[in-house]
Amino acid sequence: MRDIWVSQKLSSVAPGSLLLDAGCRSQRYRSFCNHLVYKVQDFEGYVGDSGHSIEKSVATSDNPYPYGLIDFKCDICSIPEVSESFDVILCTEVFEHLHSPSLALAELSRLLSPNGVLLLTVPCHTLRHMDPYHYFTGFTERWLEYHLPKNGLELVELTPVMDYYSVQAMEISRILSINGFLSIPFLLPAFFFLFSISPSPSSVSALPYGYHVMARRSHG
Repeated sequence: MRDIWVSQKLSSVAPGSLLLDAGCRSQRYRSFCNHLVYKVQDFEGYVGDSGHSIEKSVATSDNPYPYGLIDFKCDICSIPEVSESFDVILCTEVFEHLHSPSLALAELSRLLSPNGVLLLTVPCHTLRHMDPYHYFTGFTERWLEYHLPKNGLELVELTPVMDYYSVQAMEISRILSINGFLSIPFLLPAFFFLFSISPSPSSVSALPYGYHVMARRSHG
């Protein structure tokens, strides 16, 4: 779902626009940006969930998403570029890994040109990963609705991804994949039951998997 959303949004960006992929690590969306001037930021400090030393640019079981070439190797809260430099900033599934996501949002807003666009995805529900750089399990739409305008960003689109029932079905699927055939008689019926329930406003509000966000930098 996220890949489709990002692809659709980037395809509508005017050719030649300057884009910053912030906290992008493996640059999985670089191929969607061939019509754009593509720049990359990451702190490049993650060394794998095991904590062992790894080769950052090579895919391994401990490092399935290796780093690509980085234009701005720095803290996302302090990027060495002049204000209003970028037409578009893309930031996907990064904020849960930041100790100060509100400061990062302020920095991304600073870097956007007037009327520039921020494409942001955040989880509302996530298990611990990329330790020790995992500070938040997720964000609600209330956090976004508060912090975006506070940083001069007009909320254009806020789309929840999945709902309570589909999230539970996903977690059951995760347990099935870990525990194998012994868990099938116990969990498979629950998976199909949860998967069959249609989303409702209350189930979406209770626990979506995350949000897709498009915001625009206000003038001045």
